[in-house]
Amino acid sequence: MKLPNQYRPWLFGFIFVNVIAAILMYYEQELIGDLRGNKLGEPSHLWIALSLIVLSYIILLYPVYSFLLKIKIHQVKFKQSEKVLGQRIGVAIFCLQILFFAFNSFYGVNTAGSNNTTADTPLALLWVIIPADTLFVLYYAFYRDNKYFKMNLFFWLLSNLIRGWAGIFLFVIFFEWCRVYRRGGVSLFKVVVVGAVILFLYPILSIFKWLMRASAGSSIDFQKIIAEVSHNLNGQDYFELVQFGIEHIIGRIQLTSILVEVINLKDRLQTHFISGDFQPFWMEGLHGIFIERLFLGYKSNNIGVAFTEYANFGWAFDVGDWNINVSLPAWFFISPYLSVFYLIYIFLLCFFSVLLIKLIGETDESKDLVWLTWLVYLLPLWLGTFVAFIYALIVFLVLKLVLSNVPILKLRRNK
Repeated sequence: MKLPNQYRPWLFGFIFVNVIAAILMYYEQELIGDLRGNKLGEPSHLWIALSLIVLSYIILLYPVYSFLLKIKIHQVKFKQSEKVLGQRIGVAIFCLQILFFAFNSFYGVNTAGSNNTTADTPLALLWVIIPADTLFVLYYAFYRDNKYFKMNLFFWLLSNLIRGWAGIFLFVIFFEWCRVYRRGGVSLFKVVVVGAVILFLYPILSIFKWLMRASAGSSIDFQKIIAEVSHNLNGQDYFELVQFGIEHIIGRIQLTSILVEVINLKDRLQTHFISGDFQPFWMEGLHGIFIERLFLGYKSNNIGVAFTEYANFGWAFDVGDWNINVSLPAWFFISPYLSVFYLIYIFLLCFFSVLLIKLIGETDESKDLVWLTWLVYLLPLWLGTFVAFIYALIVFLVLKLVLSNVPILKLRRNK
């Protein structure tokens, strides 16, 4: 099975960004992204990191993806048609989104960049059990043509933008790109125009995102935020802001600089891991939180949070305020003796994600979603997020089963 053509620009684009980042770091002898200001150190670490990142992208997103998609798994038999189920799920997801939005607005939680902010209420557990945001993404992948899709999409975008999440646009752009590509509607001219528009609007979106995050936990005054955006743009060369935006995008997408620092700190990381100062990779996610709370009475940090304590980022923060993506190959240096087990674990996570979409009812968009989650969750190594995605797939399957067992009510007419 060949890699679908619609994925290739994304695969090569992410690899290209890492190559460009490596060249910039070698030329400047300084790391980029969140680690800007740190010296590169041993140049060989840069080329080792780049090679491993590129191999990870190619192997996971091509042969592994192609192999698992070829496995024959039959869809679960549902008692209602896909049209009926799509409508029922669309209504259910919309109701969940409204309730989730109300919860977040009232308690000021689930805002980007506020990891240490939690709601002191049992209701918070409800939204762990029912992951409303991810359930919409799954609805997008399985029922894109449903009549309730557009209103769900609008509310999902609004809800996430208010909470300062800009990454949602990546999902929309990727889904619609694949959809248009399959219909033969992609041309070089359209790609260039859309890309130019995105780059041109990026400074506005970025400023808006940070202002929304800054208002977390307080009432949102959109008039004030718009005025702040205008103030931030006033008197500045907009093209310089666009250039800064491009540099910021490269710094955010590339994984090489972080892996370089992991290699630089590998002895220290190995010591802390052996001492139990942060979670092993197989404990990241909801299952790890449940096990630790049940048996230990506390939740330990994962590697993404722990790494912010060990590396130098040049600004003050409390550990736990945020986390960083250490990249898929990082654990080869943190615990090299567990490398085989690590590879098996990652393969099993990939398998379960494919298994579940096939059980739910495989669609072109659901295959797109799996490939994208591997790209933006597994390769940067948001293991907890990817485990949560697998959990959301299970919830979606259960939701579909429950709604399929609700009979269609037929009204009798009196003769």
